[in-house]
Amino acid sequence: MLDLAPARPELVSRARETVGDGVLRIRSVLDDLLPADVDAAGLPDALHRLAAGGEPRASVAVPGAAGLPDATAVLLHRIAGELLRNVRAHAAASAVGVDLAVGGGRARLTVTDDGTGFDPGRGPEPGHIGLLLVRDAARDAGGEVTVRSAPGSGTTVTVDLPDGR
Repeated sequence: MLDLAPARPELVSRARETVGDGVLRIRSVLDDLLPADVDAAGLPDALHRLAAGGEPRASVAVPGAAGLPDATAVLLHRIAGELLRNVRAHAAASAVGVDLAVGGGRARLTVTDDGTGFDPGRGPEPGHIGLLLVRDAARDAGGEVTVRSAPGSGTTVTVDLPDGR
């Protein structure tokens, strides 16, 4: 019989890590499906929480964001979350800014980073579908997405939507 006693602490540690990672992923998926922060605290506070949830921490400016219809607020929260995930996963940025301006029947979300940048004319790399999801969501809501980037010069993504009012 094989003696696993010396390996058990390592196995237990790995199992705990795996379970912990799984719980974090499940919470992230649930938050994407039903972002409680938007409902409970409103979009401005929810965006501040998203921005504080990783590195680099983002500066947030959200003038006029209060009072948006729930559907618009949830969509903007989801889009901001996806854009911040992209920055944190791919940009190697030291700073990121999230700005939301509302006026004239429009809501404009801009996420800017000082990271590595990329060529927006090239299609996404395999497995990198975040911007495609953002574009589809914006288009479905009657909006549009503009991406400005170049290798070595950071990225600015602007999402312009009807504010839903």
